[in-house]
Amino acid sequence: MGGARLAASAVVLLVLGVVFLGAGGGSLIAKACPLYCLDVDYMTCESSGDKKLNSACNCCLAPKNCTLHLADGRMIAGLTSVFASQSRTQAIHVRSQLLKIQPTTAFVKVVSQHFEEKGVLLDLAKLSVSYMDLLFPCFLHLSILCISLSLIVLLHKRKFWNTKFPPGKTGWPIIGETWDFMMASRCGTPEKFINDRVGKYSPEVFQTSLLGHNMAVFCGSGGNKFLYSSENKSVTGWLPNPIMKVLFSPEHASNSYKEESAKLRKFLPELLKPEPLQQYIPVMDSMAKDHLKADWFPYKQVKVFPLSKTYTFSLACRLFMNIKDPEHVSRLQNHFNLVTKGILSLPLNFPGTAYNRAIKGGNMIREEIVGIMKERRELISESNGPEFIDILTRMLLVTDENAMDDMEIADRVVGLLFGSHDTTSASISMAMYYLADNPHVYTKVLKGSSP
Repeated sequence: MGGARLAASAVVLLVLGVVFLGAGGGSLIAKACPLYCLDVDYMTCESSGDKKLNSACNCCLAPKNCTLHLADGRMIAGLTSVFASQSRTQAIHVRSQLLKIQPTTAFVKVVSQHFEEKGVLLDLAKLSVSYMDLLFPCFLHLSILCISLSLIVLLHKRKFWNTKFPPGKTGWPIIGETWDFMMASRCGTPEKFINDRVGKYSPEVFQTSLLGHNMAVFCGSGGNKFLYSSENKSVTGWLPNPIMKVLFSPEHASNSYKEESAKLRKFLPELLKPEPLQQYIPVMDSMAKDHLKADWFPYKQVKVFPLSKTYTFSLACRLFMNIKDPEHVSRLQNHFNLVTKGILSLPLNFPGTAYNRAIKGGNMIREEIVGIMKERRELISESNGPEFIDILTRMLLVTDENAMDDMEIADRVVGLLFGSHDTTSASISMAMYYLADNPHVYTKVLKGSSP
């Protein structure tokens, strides 16, 4: 009940602040208007021989383009749209312009005498008022808004006050410690982010905030054992919402990671049977030889990680979707690079951001996969069928309760592509690095693999 009352008070204060902001704005404009035209007889003004008075009349009757000339030749300018507009900015601008000019006493006296009976009041005496009467309402409104927002944030965190969390900090609001993690990864030392917090807080577990979510990081053998032995008991599989929006279509992005993983696991045993594996191994071997011959052997020095990513993605396209055309693979890889570069960036979905490009890349990959499925169904309907039964074809052939629609299949394939890409490429690169760094191990491996 206390939390509900606090929430209601915060909302009421916020609404009152907004209403008061609008109401205060009207009064501020009224104070800032130095000239009030109530009822001006335009013909009387025109018949007058006094040019100063005619100019003042025109200012009242045509306020959109108003200029008053003083007897000493000085000019009051800037009274544009004061009467026709309720703009706070224009009112403040008018006041700042008028404060620069000290109108003569004779001018004020002449205008007052001639226009008082006509219903025109030119009040220039109040122009000497300081700007604090303009700024004070703004400060008051900002204070109300800040207090209201602070109460809302405190209410949101109140339920966690009595909870015991692991040592550590969550960093900035929303951003958390994502920037620190990204900078460490960009420098090639992602372990520094972990090691610094292990040394500072705890060698077993610490808390942090990444990608807009608070989380606990388990370290060491004890933490790994706890995680892998307590799956779906004390812990469950989970992906942050920003990652789900990239890897899954909009209609499935709200599903839980546990639910999506369960659907895929029902299908995986069929893919890992000896018969499919016997069909995959010759394809993997021939593609590895072709890749080495084309991209490795002609050069004295190569960059292992980019080449291993190219190989693993080409292999995944062949095994998952039976795509052989290099141009088609290259087009898919360009879309996929957008996903890998932006999926772990700051989740700001605005045009031009890496995260926005990652979402677009995922959508383009799914569109490509849906197009492939249409062609594959036509091929399956033929009597001979496809020559190679890839994973996509196996999903299309399922007709029992585990059958999926086109977008679900596309989501599964995107997940398989993402899960098999960087992990496999990194494993190949690290194996190459340590074999080159340890020649005696490389010699034994080469000897053991020789026929």
